[in-house]
Amino acid sequence: MFFGNYIETFRGAKIQVVCVICASLNAISDAMHVSWSAPSTSLLLDEDSPFDVEEKYIVWLELLLTMFSILGLPLTIYLANKLGPKMSILISSCTSAAAWILIGVGNTKEYLFAARCLAGAAVDATFISSPTYISEIANKNIRGSLVCIGYVMFHSGIIVMYSVGAQTSLRIPPIVGICIIVMQLLTLPFFPESPYYHIREKNEEAARKSLMVFQEKEKVETELSRIVEEVQQEGKKTRFRDLFSSRENRKMAFIILILYAGPPLTGHVAVLMNLHTILESVDITFLTPYAAALLYSSVMLTASVLSALLVDKFGRKILINISTFFSGVSLLSLGVYIHMKHLQFDMNGFAWIPLVSINGYAAFFKLGLGTLYILIGSEVCPPNIRTLVLAAADFLYNTFWFVSVYTYHYLNEHYGLPVSFYVFSFFSIFVLILNIFFIPETKGKTSQEIQAMLQG
Repeated sequence: MFFGNYIETFRGAKIQVVCVICASLNAISDAMHVSWSAPSTSLLLDEDSPFDVEEKYIVWLELLLTMFSILGLPLTIYLANKLGPKMSILISSCTSAAAWILIGVGNTKEYLFAARCLAGAAVDATFISSPTYISEIANKNIRGSLVCIGYVMFHSGIIVMYSVGAQTSLRIPPIVGICIIVMQLLTLPFFPESPYYHIREKNEEAARKSLMVFQEKEKVETELSRIVEEVQQEGKKTRFRDLFSSRENRKMAFIILILYAGPPLTGHVAVLMNLHTILESVDITFLTPYAAALLYSSVMLTASVLSALLVDKFGRKILINISTFFSGVSLLSLGVYIHMKHLQFDMNGFAWIPLVSINGYAAFFKLGLGTLYILIGSEVCPPNIRTLVLAAADFLYNTFWFVSVYTYHYLNEHYGLPVSFYVFSFFSIFVLILNIFFIPETKGKTSQEIQAMLQG
């Protein structure tokens, strides 16, 4: 009954679904870039490696991607506002392809540093341009599910990287990444730009043509009138300082801060980038680190699909709260196990705990906390400043991402691995408390209704 009703909601939206899949292909490549260091570290340090990389440079291969995600934000904002979110996606995909080419043909660490810088700039599109484009072409009753397709693609990319990267040479992942980018470059240009972008550019006829592709014919004029009204009502809010000029905008900014600080502060990217070394340190005897990493990424993918199925049925807030609580519990249990093992306690009877904990974290994190922050963030933003707000939010995310990765390495080196998980677990509970009191439910609401709710 549930799936019958779920499928019924997509009736008449087939073009939207196909377009969203094409617009999200870059997420696969970007996820491969983000998770590249986990299976590649041992290959880079091997004596037969084509790159002259010493162990002290490994952390910089992780941090450079984060740093250039921050530095690339102004360009992403400019491209999305000037050329439209769809064109921004395509340009970022070309940048991602250039990064893969450098990894594929390079033979020194300088090639890798340059590639990680380009990859960092390209990743911005997955978290800004893609959700903006998708949320602006999607029907409100399936918007959550369509935005979540991007997360499914992202975690598919992690599985690809963990499977291909750990079992082949350093030259194979670039070939896979480039092939995915080429698929997007051959398909996405055939879909129209966001109707919101055309209205902001005072091109109502182009917006009408865009809606004729994405909407049923009898709804085109109604949707066009609604979009025009939304953009006109929010048209004056175009400057960065205006984000804090009213009560509802300050409330929106605080919600964005909570949403985008939560995922990195709970350790997701640090775990993702160092998963293989973490698995080796906990000494899982009945699975190889390669198999355990594949299981971890498969669990994340499954949870992302489940989140996409449930988000428009049960709402955003309940999923993100359940997700945050059990993510914290999973991290705490893993930290306690490693701590007890370091204290020389006999943990042979509890050898199942690390595998269950790490995969429990993967499942619950991706059920809500790690998938819905961009969706809710894009929904609470007024339409014509959505790109600016999401860019500022991505700056926050990447800043906390950098802090999280650096903190993980610092704590691991000076205090041991358990302390890292204790810290991430603490922040999970802290974020949960903020979510309960400040994150609104946006399920099934139009942008106007959400803005009215923030004013209340």
